[in-house]
Amino acid sequence: MSGCRSVSEVDSRRFFRWPPWRPAARRSVPRVGAGPASRGSDGVGGLGRYVCAIAIASIAAGSGTALRAQGTVGAFTLVVAGDVRAPQSLSTDTLKSLPRRSVEIVESGRTLVYQGVLVSDVLKRAGASMGAQLRGEAIVSFVVATAADGNRAVFSIAELDPDLTGSQILVADTLAGQPLPSTQGPLRIVVPRDTTPVRSVRMLQRLDVVRLPRPAGGP
Repeated sequence: MSGCRSVSEVDSRRFFRWPPWRPAARRSVPRVGAGPASRGSDGVGGLGRYVCAIAIASIAAGSGTALRAQGTVGAFTLVVAGDVRAPQSLSTDTLKSLPRRSVEIVESGRTLVYQGVLVSDVLKRAGASMGAQLRGEAIVSFVVATAADGNRAVFSIAELDPDLTGSQILVADTLAGQPLPSTQGPLRIVVPRDTTPVRSVRMLQRLDVVRLPRPAGGP
Protein backbone atom coordinates (compact mmCIF):
# COMPACT_ATOMS: atom_id res chain seq x y z
CA MET A 1 0.00 0.00 0.00
CA SER A 2 1.76 3.04 -1.19
CA GLY A 3 2.28 5.64 1.47
CA CYS A 4 1.49 3.43 4.49
CA ARG A 5 3.13 4.64 7.66
CA SER A 6 3.90 2.47 10.64
CA VAL A 7 1.10 1.70 13.06
CA SER A 8 2.85 3.84 15.68
CA GLU A 9 2.24 6.90 13.50
CA VAL A 10 -1.54 6.40 13.64
CA ASP A 11 -3.52 7.18 16.76
CA SER A 12 -4.51 3.58 17.33
CA ARG A 13 -6.74 4.55 20.27
CA ARG A 14 -9.10 6.25 17.85
CA PHE A 15 -9.55 3.40 15.40
CA PHE A 16 -8.93 0.10 17.21
CA ARG A 17 -7.51 -1.52 20.28
CA TRP A 18 -4.54 -3.72 19.47
CA PRO A 19 -2.25 -5.09 22.19
CA PRO A 20 0.69 -5.54 22.35
CA TRP A 21 1.25 -2.28 20.46
CA ARG A 22 1.24 0.69 22.83
CA PRO A 23 -0.42 3.80 21.41
CA ALA A 24 2.04 6.46 20.33
CA ALA A 25 1.85 9.99 21.61
CA ARG A 26 -1.45 11.44 20.49
CA ARG A 27 -1.31 13.40 17.31
CA SER A 28 -4.11 14.87 15.32
CA VAL A 29 -5.53 12.71 12.51
CA PRO A 30 -7.11 14.72 9.68
CA ARG A 31 -10.78 14.09 9.05
CA VAL A 32 -11.73 11.92 6.09
CA GLY A 33 -12.85 14.03 3.17
CA ALA A 34 -11.41 17.24 4.57
CA GLY A 35 -9.84 18.14 1.23
CA PRO A 36 -6.24 19.35 0.77
CA ALA A 37 -5.94 20.10 4.46
CA SER A 38 -6.31 16.41 5.21
CA ARG A 39 -3.01 15.59 3.57
CA GLY A 40 0.13 15.53 5.68
CA SER A 41 3.64 16.56 4.77
CA ASP A 42 4.21 13.10 3.32
CA GLY A 43 1.28 13.49 0.93
CA VAL A 44 -0.79 10.75 2.55
CA GLY A 45 -4.38 11.70 3.40
CA GLY A 46 -6.24 10.86 6.59
CA LEU A 47 -8.19 8.13 4.76
CA GLY A 48 -4.94 6.59 3.56
CA ARG A 49 -3.57 6.34 7.11
CA TYR A 50 -6.92 5.04 8.36
CA VAL A 51 -7.03 2.23 5.76
CA CYS A 52 -3.37 1.38 6.41
CA ALA A 53 -3.99 1.05 10.14
CA ILE A 54 -7.06 -1.15 9.67
CA ALA A 55 -5.26 -3.39 7.15
CA ILE A 56 -2.20 -3.89 9.36
CA ALA A 57 -4.30 -4.71 12.40
CA SER A 58 -6.54 -7.15 10.51
CA ILE A 59 -3.63 -8.96 8.90
CA ALA A 60 -1.85 -9.29 12.23
CA ALA A 61 -5.03 -10.60 13.87
CA GLY A 62 -5.36 -13.42 11.35
CA SER A 63 -1.69 -14.30 11.05
CA GLY A 64 -1.47 -16.56 14.12
CA THR A 65 -4.20 -18.97 13.00
CA ALA A 66 -3.10 -18.85 9.37
CA LEU A 67 0.54 -19.50 10.15
CA ARG A 68 -0.34 -22.45 12.40
CA ALA A 69 -2.36 -23.90 9.53
CA GLN A 70 0.55 -23.31 7.17
CA GLY A 71 2.88 -25.22 9.44
CA THR A 72 0.81 -28.39 8.95
CA VAL A 73 1.57 -28.50 5.23
CA GLY A 74 4.97 -29.65 4.04
CA ALA A 75 4.91 -27.97 0.63
CA PHE A 76 4.43 -24.29 -0.24
CA THR A 77 1.04 -22.94 0.80
CA LEU A 78 -1.01 -19.84 0.07
CA VAL A 79 -2.60 -18.40 3.22
CA VAL A 80 -6.08 -16.87 2.94
CA ALA A 81 -7.17 -15.10 6.13
CA GLY A 82 -8.90 -12.05 7.55
CA ASP A 83 -12.64 -11.43 7.16
CA VAL A 84 -13.43 -14.94 5.87
CA ARG A 85 -15.53 -17.72 7.38
CA ALA A 86 -12.96 -20.49 6.86
CA PRO A 87 -9.29 -19.37 6.75
CA GLN A 88 -7.29 -21.51 4.38
CA SER A 89 -3.74 -22.70 3.83
CA LEU A 90 -3.83 -23.95 0.26
CA SER A 91 -1.15 -26.13 -1.27
CA THR A 92 -0.21 -25.76 -4.91
CA ASP A 93 -1.89 -29.11 -5.59
CA THR A 94 -5.14 -27.82 -4.07
CA LEU A 95 -4.94 -24.70 -6.20
CA LYS A 96 -4.47 -26.81 -9.32
CA SER A 97 -7.73 -28.64 -8.48
CA LEU A 98 -9.73 -25.40 -8.81
CA PRO A 99 -11.14 -24.24 -12.19
CA ARG A 100 -8.27 -23.12 -14.41
CA ARG A 101 -8.08 -19.92 -16.45
CA SER A 102 -5.58 -18.40 -18.88
CA VAL A 103 -4.91 -14.70 -19.41
CA GLU A 104 -2.63 -12.73 -21.71
CA ILE A 105 -0.65 -9.69 -20.62
CA VAL A 106 2.05 -7.59 -22.24
CA GLU A 107 5.25 -7.12 -20.26
CA SER A 108 8.39 -5.47 -21.66
CA GLY A 109 6.90 -5.58 -25.14
CA ARG A 110 6.20 -9.32 -25.01
CA THR A 111 2.83 -11.05 -24.90
CA LEU A 112 2.83 -13.59 -22.09
CA VAL A 113 0.22 -16.25 -21.32
CA TYR A 114 -0.27 -17.10 -17.64
CA GLN A 115 -2.40 -19.92 -16.26
CA GLY A 116 -3.87 -20.22 -12.79
CA VAL A 117 -7.08 -19.74 -10.80
CA LEU A 118 -9.21 -16.68 -10.27
CA VAL A 119 -8.54 -14.84 -7.03
CA SER A 120 -12.31 -14.83 -6.55
CA ASP A 121 -12.39 -18.66 -6.57
CA VAL A 122 -9.65 -18.74 -3.92
CA LEU A 123 -11.60 -16.28 -1.77
CA LYS A 124 -14.84 -18.23 -2.20
CA ARG A 125 -13.11 -21.36 -0.93
CA ALA A 126 -12.28 -19.44 2.25
CA GLY A 127 -15.87 -18.27 2.63
CA ALA A 128 -15.40 -14.64 1.61
CA SER A 129 -18.51 -12.80 0.43
CA MET A 130 -18.54 -12.93 -3.37
CA GLY A 131 -21.14 -13.00 -6.12
CA ALA A 132 -24.70 -12.57 -4.83
CA GLN A 133 -23.39 -12.15 -1.27
CA LEU A 134 -21.25 -9.16 -2.24
CA ARG A 135 -23.56 -6.38 -1.10
CA GLY A 136 -24.20 -4.19 1.91
CA GLU A 137 -21.29 -3.98 4.34
CA ALA A 138 -19.36 -6.67 2.43
CA ILE A 139 -18.88 -4.32 -0.52
CA VAL A 140 -16.54 -2.09 1.52
CA SER A 141 -13.98 -4.88 1.90
CA PHE A 142 -10.57 -4.98 0.28
CA VAL A 143 -7.90 -7.63 -0.21
CA VAL A 144 -4.21 -7.24 0.64
CA ALA A 145 -1.91 -9.48 -1.41
CA THR A 146 1.46 -10.00 0.29
CA ALA A 147 4.67 -11.39 -1.20
CA ALA A 148 7.48 -13.33 0.47
CA ASP A 149 9.65 -10.20 0.44
CA GLY A 150 6.95 -8.10 2.13
CA ASN A 151 5.78 -6.35 -1.04
CA ARG A 152 2.03 -5.71 -0.95
CA ALA A 153 -0.80 -4.59 -3.22
CA VAL A 154 -4.44 -3.78 -2.53
CA PHE A 155 -7.58 -4.66 -4.47
CA SER A 156 -11.16 -3.77 -3.69
CA ILE A 157 -13.10 -7.00 -3.28
CA ALA A 158 -15.56 -5.78 -5.94
CA GLU A 159 -12.90 -5.57 -8.66
CA LEU A 160 -11.91 -9.18 -7.96
CA ASP A 161 -15.46 -10.47 -8.59
CA PRO A 162 -15.91 -11.44 -12.26
CA ASP A 163 -19.71 -11.45 -11.84
CA LEU A 164 -19.57 -7.78 -10.94
CA THR A 165 -16.77 -6.41 -13.11
CA GLY A 166 -15.88 -9.13 -15.63
CA SER A 167 -12.33 -9.14 -14.25
CA GLN A 168 -9.97 -12.08 -14.70
CA ILE A 169 -7.44 -11.43 -11.94
CA LEU A 170 -5.42 -14.60 -11.38
CA VAL A 171 -3.33 -16.37 -8.85
CA ALA A 172 -1.01 -17.72 -11.54
CA ASP A 173 1.27 -20.74 -11.17
CA THR A 174 2.43 -21.35 -14.74
CA LEU A 175 3.74 -19.27 -17.63
CA ALA A 176 3.25 -20.75 -21.10
CA GLY A 177 2.47 -24.07 -19.43
CA GLN A 178 5.66 -24.14 -17.35
CA PRO A 179 6.11 -23.50 -13.61
CA LEU A 180 6.89 -19.89 -12.83
CA PRO A 181 10.58 -19.02 -12.51
CA SER A 182 11.91 -18.50 -8.99
CA THR A 183 11.89 -14.72 -9.50
CA GLN A 184 8.10 -14.83 -9.90
CA GLY A 185 6.73 -17.92 -8.19
CA PRO A 186 5.67 -20.37 -7.25
CA LEU A 187 2.64 -18.06 -7.29
CA ARG A 188 2.01 -14.53 -8.47
CA ILE A 189 -0.92 -12.19 -9.04
CA VAL A 190 -1.70 -11.33 -12.66
CA VAL A 191 -3.93 -8.33 -13.41
CA PRO A 192 -4.68 -8.23 -17.15
CA ARG A 193 -6.40 -4.83 -17.16
CA ASP A 194 -3.62 -2.97 -15.34
CA THR A 195 -1.49 -1.05 -17.84
CA THR A 196 1.63 -1.69 -15.74
CA PRO A 197 2.29 -4.73 -13.51
CA VAL A 198 2.78 -2.76 -10.29
CA ARG A 199 0.06 -4.79 -8.53
CA SER A 200 1.12 -8.13 -10.00
CA VAL A 201 2.59 -9.35 -6.72
CA ARG A 202 5.32 -11.93 -7.31
CA MET A 203 6.20 -14.72 -4.87
CA LEU A 204 2.67 -14.43 -3.46
CA GLN A 205 2.31 -15.82 0.08
CA ARG A 206 -1.00 -14.62 1.46
CA LEU A 207 -4.33 -12.93 0.76
CA ASP A 208 -6.01 -11.05 3.61
CA VAL A 209 -9.60 -9.84 3.38
CA VAL A 210 -10.20 -6.65 5.36
CA ARG A 211 -13.63 -5.13 5.95
CA LEU A 212 -13.43 -1.38 6.47
CA PRO A 213 -15.35 -0.44 9.64
CA ARG A 214 -17.43 2.67 9.93
CA PRO A 215 -15.45 5.65 11.24
CA ALA A 216 -15.95 6.43 14.91
CA GLY A 217 -18.88 8.78 15.31
CA GLY A 218 -20.15 8.06 11.78
CA PRO A 219 -23.72 7.03 10.86
